[in-house]
Amino acid sequence: MANKIEVSIILALYNGERTLNDFLESVFSQDYPKNKFELLIFDGGSTDKSLSIIKKFEKDNKNLRLIHNPKKLGEGIGMGKDTGRKIANGKFVVYLDHDNIIHGKNWLENIIYPLQKDKTIMASQSLTTYKKDNDPFTKFINYTGVEDPFAIPFSLVSQVLLNPQDFKLIENKYYIYQLPKKNLLFGGSNGCAYRKEVFDIIGGHTRDLDIFTSMAEKNMKVAIPKEAKLIHKTAPDFGAFLKKRWRYTFNLYVNEYKTRKYRWIEKGFRPKISFALRVLYNLSIVGPFFEFLPKALKRREAFITLYPLYIFYTTFIYSIGTLIYFKNFLKYVEQSTL
Repeated sequence: MANKIEVSIILALYNGERTLNDFLESVFSQDYPKNKFELLIFDGGSTDKSLSIIKKFEKDNKNLRLIHNPKKLGEGIGMGKDTGRKIANGKFVVYLDHDNIIHGKNWLENIIYPLQKDKTIMASQSLTTYKKDNDPFTKFINYTGVEDPFAIPFSLVSQVLLNPQDFKLIENKYYIYQLPKKNLLFGGSNGCAYRKEVFDIIGGHTRDLDIFTSMAEKNMKVAIPKEAKLIHKTAPDFGAFLKKRWRYTFNLYVNEYKTRKYRWIEKGFRPKISFALRVLYNLSIVGPFFEFLPKALKRREAFITLYPLYIFYTTFIYSIGTLIYFKNFLKYVEQSTL
């Protein structure tokens, strides 16, 4: 089967029972030949029902491989995602998380189409969407394309969803984004497909943000297919989401501030002032309310007006973390590579 495989889907997993069944159903319902794709699951020692869920799907899907990940972590050199791309049989590698529920049966076909069409395109990024019966929080993060509202101005998916007119559309099927070395819009998470050789060029799979930074240094190009969408069920509720944001802040300033390549603040006086003003704007509540009110009225969707609440609390958590680890924050800013 290995010589027939075109696409390798890689999932780094740890205790994903909340969404894993829905994830697997969405993968194996794809209208794509099963002998042409494989799903590699790298489990870091799940203690919930994840393994029993996987076993249920293994019976009918011979293209599913469960692999033990002794290092437990998904991101980083030598971790689950990096190991996955090394042993993948496909020429295209797709990274998904267990809380990424694929929307539609043609997602896999659509996500790799630009890579098949244009050899100069090195990655293909999925968009997000939502269903009417999703809760307001899930609707909002999928409407904006990113789970972190603070990141909306910096996210490729967010900007394509909110401002599609700013991107070149090819064949009415996919947008094109030439990765710049400055003012980079990041991608790489929630359903991104790569040519396998990308990781040989940039030195392996590190972190989603840093991968796009490394790709930008090599002047690479990314596609964003219009009809490749998934639903990101990032957290069961807003409280769990805020806890996740705090873990992110702690990990950044305690463990990763020296090694991160992607920087939220570029070098120079003006970028620092601009970033500080953005933080104040996010905390103002009033500014964000009037920014997203026209969007809510246009789409007649009340959940969009939750933006001021989400952005305030997220920015507040980041601000507290920055004050606590201020010395590390300064080092993080000054080590910018862009």
